[in-house]
Amino acid sequence: MGDIIINAAVLLLAIIGVAEVIRQITFLLLFPHKKGFYLLVPMDADADEVEARLRCALSRSRWLGKRFICSVIAVDCGMDEETKNLCGRIFLDGRDFTICNASMLPEIIGGSQ
Repeated sequence: MGDIIINAAVLLLAIIGVAEVIRQITFLLLFPHKKGFYLLVPMDADADEVEARLRCALSRSRWLGKRFICSVIAVDCGMDEETKNLCGRIFLDGRDFTICNASMLPEIIGGSQ
């Protein structure tokens, strides 16, 4: 019984490893040079889903790995004070994250090229 569990665990880890190798090779072939891009996350007055949206965007930017330079921008589309506080806390985590309003967006995106 123990052999079956150990073999299943090894098989699962091997499948995950093969999937990661395929992902890295795919990124290498599709995007041979490091490129920078932005993940824009519109933020409205709904503070309930703000943290989930931002953490999802940050995890997607980390998932892309070292092949890309990725920055997450939270666009203020009428945030209330609670939402701004949540964004500020996530901003303080030290990740590549920016908070701006819609009028500043062309400056931020255009200024970094």
